[in-house]
Amino acid sequence: MKDRNLTGRRVKMDAKTEKIEIKVSEDREEESQVKTSKFKQFDTTDDDDDEEKTQNSIKEHHYYVNQYPMDSELKTRIRREWEILKQGLPDSIYVKVYKQRRFDLLKAVIVGPKGTPYHDGLFFFDIQFPCDYPNSPPKLHYCSFGYVFMDERIPPLNKWWNTEESNVLQLLLAIHHNLVSYEPPVTLNVPKTYTFPVTNSAEEKLKHIASFHKTCIFAFNCKTMLLLLHKPPKYFEEFVAEHFRDRAETILVAGKAYERGWFEIDHHTTTTIPAIARDTTTTTRYATWIGYFDFMGEEYPNLVRAFIKNGSPIGSYALLCCLD
Repeated sequence: MKDRNLTGRRVKMDAKTEKIEIKVSEDREEESQVKTSKFKQFDTTDDDDDEEKTQNSIKEHHYYVNQYPMDSELKTRIRREWEILKQGLPDSIYVKVYKQRRFDLLKAVIVGPKGTPYHDGLFFFDIQFPCDYPNSPPKLHYCSFGYVFMDERIPPLNKWWNTEESNVLQLLLAIHHNLVSYEPPVTLNVPKTYTFPVTNSAEEKLKHIASFHKTCIFAFNCKTMLLLLHKPPKYFEEFVAEHFRDRAETILVAGKAYERGWFEIDHHTTTTIPAIARDTTTTTRYATWIGYFDFMGEEYPNLVRAFIKNGSPIGSYALLCCLD
């Protein structure tokens, strides 16, 4: 996998405006991914001799208490699911199973795709095969840390599941697709802490609403990152650490851009993201959710400290963005 190089520089435009350029090298082909050569897309805990660690990992699984007898037919079906996952998982999804201890459980993580406010996040899911699988869909729990901003991206399994055709791989791919295809609502009653710039254009107003939504999602995304760094799931500790060592600078620069209302993300690879300074009146700058400052004001210094503690190579430009 090719590395991503991000550089930033300030460019004086005139006395009142300043442009920030965030350049992303073109040699990065895949979505924001971990340097994961040592991490398998599909893996099992069987090779780990640390029984206590394995048991602790199972106990933190959301469906740990839902245990039931399993017949050979169900085990055969689950093994078939494992093979489908082994063959079909993309670079953005990782799965861990408990083959010897809890055949019915697995844990998955989806890497948030670039071009969306979910970018660079890690989204963990606890999954259980029910006793009548596949007649009933798998049980799915998003490990949210109390933040429910992912709920609308998870397909309603009671309507979506097809007994004859659906499988867990398709479910994970569907969630990832919903992240990639994220579209802000076209109408919204925004909170009082959000004010629109003066504009007579309905199109511009919709852009401001879209900016509000993206800012909210990115803020929750950053909150989740901080909690994951503090307490990563068992067997994913090094995965989480390496991911954020690789992505820290991009996250911090993007966070400051969101704060200033400069960062409009689209669904395409963007090599240069222009930004306009605070005091300009140009309509290319979108409004920022004022609550973002209260919501994230204390968290960004915490995120910087967590990244540094994690060994992230944070450049001076990213630090300046967070401190000014």
